[in-house]
Amino acid sequence: MPPHKVTLKPDAVPVRCKARRYAPEHRAFMKKHVQELIDAGLCIRNPHSKWCSPPLIVKKVEPGDFRMTVDARQVNAQTLRMIWPMPIHEVIMDYLTDSELYFLLDFFKGYWQFLLSLECQELFSFLTDMGIFTPTRVLMGGSDSVAYCMPPCRRCSRNFSITGC
Repeated sequence: MPPHKVTLKPDAVPVRCKARRYAPEHRAFMKKHVQELIDAGLCIRNPHSKWCSPPLIVKKVEPGDFRMTVDARQVNAQTLRMIWPMPIHEVIMDYLTDSELYFLLDFFKGYWQFLLSLECQELFSFLTDMGIFTPTRVLMGGSDSVAYCMPPCRRCSRNFSITGC
């Protein structure tokens, strides 16, 4: 599968956020998390990026457990979105009416499996107190991320009897 290529609107301009102050526990999490991303080749340090969005730290269920997202709303506002059929929950449930067995497949770290084209990586750069970092993989939260990732997921699950999603 070719890397994901984001198409910007003709009048798009680089997004630059200001540095933000984070709680000490959020900073500690970001430091560890970003280093893990770098070590895994999922992002690079990019002090010359013309684009940067703020990371958001979200609490998970377990106390002291966090998740980092990137606030890509300003990038998304300048993106020409891919057209694709967003699944409708009620329609999917109609397809499953006669099913006897149900199960859930977790797409754990799923978006990180998909490459982001080199010319689009800088668009999703994020600014922390440690510097600017640029992801090399598709980020959850990009306006086209789901549309790009769903077709290969459907191909992988085509042997299942779920034809509606």
